[in-house]
Amino acid sequence: MNGQSPLRQVRQILVEISAKKAALAEAQLSHAKLKCQVVTGDDEVADAERRLNGYRLHSLETSVANAIKDIATLISAYDALVAIHNIENWTEEDMERAEAKHHVRRGFELLYRNIIECGRAKESSIEYLQQFGVHVQVALAEVSGYVLATEELIRDGGRPTASSIEDFLDQMASKYEGCVSEASLRMFGRADTVDSNLMSVARGT
Repeated sequence: MNGQSPLRQVRQILVEISAKKAALAEAQLSHAKLKCQVVTGDDEVADAERRLNGYRLHSLETSVANAIKDIATLISAYDALVAIHNIENWTEEDMERAEAKHHVRRGFELLYRNIIECGRAKESSIEYLQQFGVHVQVALAEVSGYVLATEELIRDGGRPTASSIEDFLDQMASKYEGCVSEASLRMFGRADTVDSNLMSVARGT
């Protein structure tokens, strides 16, 4: 989940909860149908079918129990996220505004991986950054500077963890998120990338 804004994590959790609920509803329907089949029939074939359906019923009951646990776990994760980041009353507009910052961060992350992997920016990373208004040479200077500073730290005996990368990417996202508005202004004639008139009201629990 590193690199995801709290609101992006919330969105992902809600999508997963929705999928789990749909799967649970299907399993419960199948369970009800099989349960009826298990208790009906009066000949040898029906008896064999009841045994098969009994096995299927047990498997479905296990699936239902697991789905309920998964949903409870996701709800717990949602509650923890919104409480820790104080976003209980988030709105769809909040969610969309967080996307701009996420994409800038993601562009720097891809560029960092390019530099570490092959020592240069790849075309996909260049296009990604430009799409969100970040000047690629500026981004390259930022990432190259971080890589050199980290290499020097390691040579001097330092042992940075992955948190160092995450902190750097967070800084880049905050520093250059305004580029998204500039790109929007250039393309669409408006700096605001979100149309609040199309957004829903508060969606928090």
